[in-house]
Amino acid sequence: MIPKLFGNKQSDDELRVWVPGCATGEEAYSIAMLLHEHAGRVDDPPEIKIFATDVDDDALHSARKGRYAESIVTDLTEERLHRYFNKTGHG
Repeated sequence: MIPKLFGNKQSDDELRVWVPGCATGEEAYSIAMLLHEHAGRVDDPPEIKIFATDVDDDALHSARKGRYAESIVTDLTEERLHRYFNKTGHG
């Protein structure tokens, strides 16, 4: 599906993706990683914009921090961990 989202878009176009119910942001960040990886395989990728929403203000506040528990290491490849995350303190 992701290649289809890029369609005939070029660098002067935008690819907009909406992630509803984003809770703590893991869903939106996962989509961002997948789109970024595909953009790296495209000659002239569009600008990517991701909109994430949730009805829970506390969840959005948490998502904006971009901090995740260390337990994510079991869900991600070593390459993605090194490419997209920085370990700090407790996460």
